[in-house]
Amino acid sequence: MDVFSLTCAELAEEFGRRYGKGLFHAAALFREIFKNGSETFAHAPEFAASIALAGKIAADMELPSCRIHSRIDDGEVVKFATALSDDCLVESVIIPASGRTTLCVSSQVGCRMGCKFCVTGDMGFVRNLTVSEIVWQVWAARFLLHYPVDNIVFMGMGEPLDNLDNVIQAVRVIIDQRGFSIPPSHVSISTAGHVDGLQRLAGIRPAKLRLAVSLNAVTDDLRDRLMPINRRYPLAQLKSALMDFPASKRDFILIGYVLLPGVNDSAEDADRLAGFVEGLPVRVNLIGYNGVDGSPFTTPDDAEMTAFRDRLVERNIFVRIRQSRGRNVMAACGQLGAELGKRMLSAVLCILVILGILFLKPCHAQEQMDALTAAMSEYLVCFPLELMGMEKQELAVTSKSFCLAAVYHPEDLRPYWVTPDGPGPKASIVLDFLAKAETEGLDPRNYEVDKISALFSALFSARQPRDLAELDTLLTFNLIKYIHDVSRGQIKPRFADPALFPEAGDVNFEPQTTLEKALGAPDLAVYLEGLPPAHSHYMGLKKALKTYREIEKNGGWSSIPAGKTIRPGDHDERLPAVIHHLSVTGDLDPVVAQTGHYSLLLKQSVMRIQGRHGLFPDGVIGPKTFAALNATVADRIKQIIINMTRWRWQEHDLGETYVLVNIANFDLTAFEGGQEAFRIPVIVGKFQQQTPIFSDRIAYVDINPYWNIPPTIARNEELPKLRKDPDYLVNRHVRLFSGWNADARELDSRSIDWRHVSPARMGQYSLRQDPGPWNALGRIKFVFPNKYDVYLHDTPAQNLFSRNQRDFSHGCIRVSDPVKLAAFVLSRHTGGWTPEKISARISENKRVVITLPEPLPVHLTYQTSWVDKNGRICFNGDIYGRDQKLIRALYNH
Repeated sequence: MDVFSLTCAELAEEFGRRYGKGLFHAAALFREIFKNGSETFAHAPEFAASIALAGKIAADMELPSCRIHSRIDDGEVVKFATALSDDCLVESVIIPASGRTTLCVSSQVGCRMGCKFCVTGDMGFVRNLTVSEIVWQVWAARFLLHYPVDNIVFMGMGEPLDNLDNVIQAVRVIIDQRGFSIPPSHVSISTAGHVDGLQRLAGIRPAKLRLAVSLNAVTDDLRDRLMPINRRYPLAQLKSALMDFPASKRDFILIGYVLLPGVNDSAEDADRLAGFVEGLPVRVNLIGYNGVDGSPFTTPDDAEMTAFRDRLVERNIFVRIRQSRGRNVMAACGQLGAELGKRMLSAVLCILVILGILFLKPCHAQEQMDALTAAMSEYLVCFPLELMGMEKQELAVTSKSFCLAAVYHPEDLRPYWVTPDGPGPKASIVLDFLAKAETEGLDPRNYEVDKISALFSALFSARQPRDLAELDTLLTFNLIKYIHDVSRGQIKPRFADPALFPEAGDVNFEPQTTLEKALGAPDLAVYLEGLPPAHSHYMGLKKALKTYREIEKNGGWSSIPAGKTIRPGDHDERLPAVIHHLSVTGDLDPVVAQTGHYSLLLKQSVMRIQGRHGLFPDGVIGPKTFAALNATVADRIKQIIINMTRWRWQEHDLGETYVLVNIANFDLTAFEGGQEAFRIPVIVGKFQQQTPIFSDRIAYVDINPYWNIPPTIARNEELPKLRKDPDYLVNRHVRLFSGWNADARELDSRSIDWRHVSPARMGQYSLRQDPGPWNALGRIKFVFPNKYDVYLHDTPAQNLFSRNQRDFSHGCIRVSDPVKLAAFVLSRHTGGWTPEKISARISENKRVVITLPEPLPVHLTYQTSWVDKNGRICFNGDIYGRDQKLIRALYNH
């Protein structure tokens, strides 16, 4: 358990999986490490009564194997070198200033960008830093070097967007309010112009995170020479990406421009820079180059810096000359790694000599790799590359040729998973996960496991380049498909019925980004293991799937002939078959004898299985109970699988405290700290007005709410009744207004001849029902603003909750115990909203709107199989008839 790579919420999830604990204990550990700087936590009060738990956590906990190798302080800045677990070194810089202490963080060992004025680039790329190694730099600066770091810039060694996933996860840890608590607006990510990374960052960056771009030249020819990344992402592409980068009114992009006398400091250069930033929310940081021995560039004087700045200011560009600090300790811009580079190069050469690599016929090895890349090229051109121009969201996981063309780059067809010597370790990991896809309810045959396995076996005896190339492309394509399916659910249902399954799959799924994320993961197996939902609802179904497959393997259960109803006390020759079924599924009381007599003990077992199948538990074996018993084990396996699929469509992180509505089971469950707090019945939408599936957050609670009657209900239900009875609205305390605008006039509904009002005109009126016991929303409404205009609310028709099937609403969810739910939702509110206080406010008959200090997650689901708090698999009815359609979409029948 790598604590330095997890946010507090993620740590709580891990605690739930490992120890059955939640946020209470996770927050205590997180606080000790990231707020108090302690590497131990057992002394925290939260663990006082949990010594055994603390011991387990300590045994599982992994801390970064990092240490401060050296430190240099020139009185202005502090540069320190971190020795990593593999003895690589990276440098970080602390810059104290009035009111703020900045830490310049490294994200890679070396850098592959190769900027000509940057010493780090001269080192070349060694490897990405892990999340833990990035976070440790902040921890070390705060707690080992004792600097109150409150501002972070990813401007150290390496290109942050070249290691984006680890950088973003590190940011999430750094800004977590339970730990370092550094505001997102105090975190900046600097890039040399990595456009792909910029586009990904635009979609995943935490709010208010700052962006900095190292520009340094404004013609492609010069920038190509200074910054080789420009050859891949020329200035036009970079400008387009910056224009598309989301920004609030107060956001700005920081443009870094290192001034190189005689190279990029002319008046024309200043004008071109002003033209480039036109239309962008930018500020320019003008930086004087810091000379390094042997460099072809010189350091500008103050006059040169001022002249360039003034030219930009004349063009209304906000410019700041950044004062150079840290030259004395080689910590200034472009100098990180100057000393490390020498040591690392020497160390690498020593290792090569020791291993004999320099003398092991490198020409032969290169020939083998050339043959393999040639085979890759030959293999890939067998597929029509023009598919690249077609719609990604339709072909990303359904077209093999598109997928391969998108993720293998023509200029570098080196394989991802194999070498001339055969499949690499990551290839075996990929095959292992594809082969065990059935544990996630997926079919390994969809990922060509047999073909891949056969190639694996063949390559152990004869490593032919064509076979290696085929294996590599098979692994790539099928891994991408698997990652999509296991994390977002198969996309086939969306194509089969877009209206019924709009949430299926991921239309924005990007194969290339997906592959890069997998390849960049520090531990591929851990990364793949973490793709499916990890919450208890999904994991419970996964466990049940394994159990039912074992039941199927052992022969399942036999069908029970239909016939008359069997009641307690009856004798019936079908009872042994019933008893066998109950025994197989684990519902049978062990003392029940194999007999044709229906005993009271057997009744308890029958009631248990009835309860698991959403039937009224009366112990009477009638048509519905027979139907439940006669569903085959194969049917139940498919039912479990399609509900696992549904969970993959929804948010994976449900939260610690949340509200879960299972539409198909007509119930609402409140969860506190990941554990079920209570469950209450609900009423959901009719078949014609189905309650939608989505996740949102409850923003406020409305006590004694008004009900603004939707126009559709006004036209279809209110108007016909008004035509029969002009007092209909008055009798129900419904007020009529001339329109929906704020200044609409109130009208007397009894003065209107409703027989001559058309449905279209009726929809233009606004109808509002006053608060009170007559209100259709009851006394409490729980609002989570959404496009469906769906919410939770009370109802005066409490008698409907006695029904077993409760689909009576127009789409909203009616709750049976709104006061209990309100007390739960408002439990973190400072107003002390106890059930008694809520009931008192209701009795006042005045509207009260209570905004939650932190919106509460609410998840509307459709689960026809689920696992209860006792670990029992449950099956219930399919009120909207969705199961068979989903089964047909997934199984093609």
